[in-house]
Amino acid sequence: MTHTIVELFPRYEVTFDRIGRNHAEHRIEVRGDPDMIAEAVFHYARKFLISQDVQVSVDLEEGTVHVFAGMQTGASGLVRVIPDEVQP
Repeated sequence: MTHTIVELFPRYEVTFDRIGRNHAEHRIEVRGDPDMIAEAVFHYARKFLISQDVQVSVDLEEGTVHVFAGMQTGASGLVRVIPDEVQP
């Protein structure tokens, strides 16, 4: 079985109670390292934020993600590893 480089990274679930003024619960799945997770969160969160100045911080040890939009906190969320299913 061959794998792409991205497939070799763990899968993560990122959840937010809100992003910007959108108070709906948000959930995304991404496979990758912290930079790949930050990029995926950036692209997802941008559509809910007014500010053009968006930065994302991912801390896998703490299990947190923070989205900064201008001088405001655009979102704070949790990140957790999704265990790969074991194939029999």
